[in-house]
Amino acid sequence: MTTREEHVVHLANSNIPPSPEARGIYRLPIELLDLVLHNLREDKPTILACSQVSRLWHEVALRHLFAFLKIASRSDFVEFRTFLHANADIARHVRKLELKRAQTSFMGHYKPQDKLPAIGRAELRDLVAPLPRLQELHLHELYLIDSPTPAPTVTDDLPDRTLEKLTFERCRARAPGRNTPLATILNLVSVFASVGTLELVSMRTPSFMPSRLIRTVRVRTVVTRDISLPNNSVTELYTALRGSLVPGYLRSLDLGCAGDPTARYPGSFGQLVHSAARRALHIHILLFMSIPLGRLEHEPRYWHKLNLHACTSLRSLALEISVPPVRPGADTMHTPHVPLARVCVALLTHIPPTVRILTLKL
Repeated sequence: MTTREEHVVHLANSNIPPSPEARGIYRLPIELLDLVLHNLREDKPTILACSQVSRLWHEVALRHLFAFLKIASRSDFVEFRTFLHANADIARHVRKLELKRAQTSFMGHYKPQDKLPAIGRAELRDLVAPLPRLQELHLHELYLIDSPTPAPTVTDDLPDRTLEKLTFERCRARAPGRNTPLATILNLVSVFASVGTLELVSMRTPSFMPSRLIRTVRVRTVVTRDISLPNNSVTELYTALRGSLVPGYLRSLDLGCAGDPTARYPGSFGQLVHSAARRALHIHILLFMSIPLGRLEHEPRYWHKLNLHACTSLRSLALEISVPPVRPGADTMHTPHVPLARVCVALLTHIPPTVRILTLKL
């Protein structure tokens, strides 16, 4: 804990009598105070000031003061874990937690650390165990450690704990510059009984390594943003998700990947839909087409492999088609074989009748 955080804890646990200017404010309805503090969200100084008006306001403000914690570390989170176990009265208020690396300042500029804090399955379980009301967890710029398969007699998860949102952003494997196997991420996810939204942001996940997967995970929504994939590895991503998600549990699939012609592998995506997303309510997929366009991409039977017709409850569908621009002076072999409009028409023939909102972005 930093000096500033210790000062906040000290003030929050103190009973300061109201100032003359605050006389009468404490008579406002508690429901109104609770709503105001909720809207302040991360404005810690204002929430702290409200906690000093009266004892009653102090009690109400505490759950908002510690509702969101952002913890930065240069090595590990051992001290923070010790703090949580020693302060259960504070830990019970935490609803959102962000764990990130600490940045060091040099002449007014931040420079990256050579060593990042590392977190594995056991560390994650021990950190969230004392947080009974935790709803969101954000892991930012951390090393992710591979977790060995636990012995049958060892409890390494939290079977009664659910999470509304779990975000991995710019995390990587322990060795600098290495890509992070998707199984490493999913083994951290399976610490929880279920996760509402799994979000992967600016991650490099080229391999799956299914032999390292401890168990399948229950995830309602999968979101990818700016995922870096080497050539021809989007099929591995789809295969990995198909093999790691509990069948039929997914309700929303929002995939935005980069660096791979997704449109070349509709069958791989279709298998993922059939296995994990056949009961999905929303699907968003980026079809990154290469030039030249395939000769069959204007035919409906080519897109039948997406298996969108297998979605029996789909309400919202977003198809984002990305085609690289034709460079000036390029020869005809680098131009599309068929008009893009015909490709769109072919795609639309497979829209399920349950869809109420259709977005087609070019």
